[in-house]
Amino acid sequence: MKSPIEQFRLTFSASPLLVILAILGLILFTLFIYRRTNPIVSPALRYFLILLRTLALMLTAFIGFELVLHLQFKNVQQKVLAVAIDRSASMSIVDKSGSRAQQLARILHDPIFSDLQKLYTIKYYSFANDLKGETKADIDSTHLTGDETNIRLAMEKISIQNSDENLGAILLISDGSYTTGGNPLRFADQMTAPIYALGTGSSAAISDLSIVSVDANPLAYVGQPTPIRVKIRNLGFNSVTIPFNMSVDGRIISSENIELLSSPSEIEKTTTFTPEAAGRQKIILSLPAQERELSTENNRRTIYIDVMQSKLSILMISGGVTPDITFFKKHLTTDRYQFQLLSHKKNGAYYQNLPSADDLRQIDLFIFYNFPAGETGAIVPAKIRESLISRSRPVLVVCGALTSFKELEAFADFIPFSKAAQSPEDKLVYPVLSPLGLSHAVTQVSNDLSDTQDAWSALPPIYSSVTMPELLPGSEVLVYSHNDTQTAATTPLIAVRSNGLQKSAAIFAHELWRWDLMLRGLEDRQQVLAPFLDNLVRWLEMFRTD
Repeated sequence: MKSPIEQFRLTFSASPLLVILAILGLILFTLFIYRRTNPIVSPALRYFLILLRTLALMLTAFIGFELVLHLQFKNVQQKVLAVAIDRSASMSIVDKSGSRAQQLARILHDPIFSDLQKLYTIKYYSFANDLKGETKADIDSTHLTGDETNIRLAMEKISIQNSDENLGAILLISDGSYTTGGNPLRFADQMTAPIYALGTGSSAAISDLSIVSVDANPLAYVGQPTPIRVKIRNLGFNSVTIPFNMSVDGRIISSENIELLSSPSEIEKTTTFTPEAAGRQKIILSLPAQERELSTENNRRTIYIDVMQSKLSILMISGGVTPDITFFKKHLTTDRYQFQLLSHKKNGAYYQNLPSADDLRQIDLFIFYNFPAGETGAIVPAKIRESLISRSRPVLVVCGALTSFKELEAFADFIPFSKAAQSPEDKLVYPVLSPLGLSHAVTQVSNDLSDTQDAWSALPPIYSSVTMPELLPGSEVLVYSHNDTQTAATTPLIAVRSNGLQKSAAIFAHELWRWDLMLRGLEDRQQVLAPFLDNLVRWLEMFRTD
């Protein structure tokens, strides 16, 4: 809260004595020149003129003596204590120290929290593979069923969500067993707020087999094999050969023996899943329980994969020939996507045959690159708009120098913005991830958040002529643009929008090939363009139905 004025002070460039003498001199001078007036005026008017002249001369004197008014306020903000509670499945284990869930309950009901409330505003969070805000009333009913433990992501998100608060400390309650996100100790050194850890469970050696993590594409296609990568950990057992099973809807579809080395050890295994029917498939990966095993809860993992009947059909309409076409085609011509191109030649003519209304109905995703442009004609934009009205589908807009924003207003219901201004010349701009972009699925080009941020920060500049687009409600900025003349990144570069069943995205720049070609040959540089385009298309197609 902001308190009243704490300090009030006036300062001058000259000594206070000199200022006082100057003011007295001005008052005497005014009285002298108004001792008689010509013509003679009433006393009341003469006194008013004296006052007016005195104030004007005093104001001039204050300006000359550089009068500065100092007002000091004090903003008192109570510190925030963020309590991060591990809700992964490992917190439900009963080991030599007893039940970890009961230990967690005793910690959360310790009287010390009543004392801490006098010093801090306490905020409760629970985390596993993601962070979730909790209330004091909800923490007792927190389900300890998380598939993964990402301590680092939890710390990063707490820091971001409390960036405008006075974050005093983080209290981490966990068994300390992280399974994804990397070593949290490396990130802890970057935190401005101290982190205090309360451990649960026993530190004694345990015997346990566990499926630590599962990495699989959330989308697959009928009849096409989809890889599933699994990490399996052995603690406390000698080398052992055990069956690894995959079940779909309660039916075992594959079983193969795997060999685990003596404890402690981890192996990564890649298996394949070939869908037989469209729809959401529930897949259970499991290991058999072992004698003396501490817990069997982590011997199985459940994942869901949405199976499509066909490939995603993408139509890219370009207002002209550009190197970006080659790179879009390269990265979007895969087993998952069917890429088509319609490129404008001149005066409304195109290099390819114009699609019919039936052809447009088969398209699952439209990419507008420099489209519509001033010379692309009215026929193609009108046909595409009619097709979108008849069946809503996602649209990606890439704005270039040829883009006609006036004609693009006709597609305002299908894109993230309504209007945009355009400068006469392109400028080189650098991408800067927004707070949302730090953790959004579209911009995550690496499994590690810090690696993702480093990768975006290392990208070369691209060209943009767009200034201050008017984003529509529901739009979110993932990346801002920044150039050498700006003090802060405030202009959107990449924005997405989800409006019911309509998804859309906009890239307010062009020449994205620079993010690919200019990084080639550089060692230790994370590729951005390919995973970014793949993430973006996956996000856009999320609502697709066959």
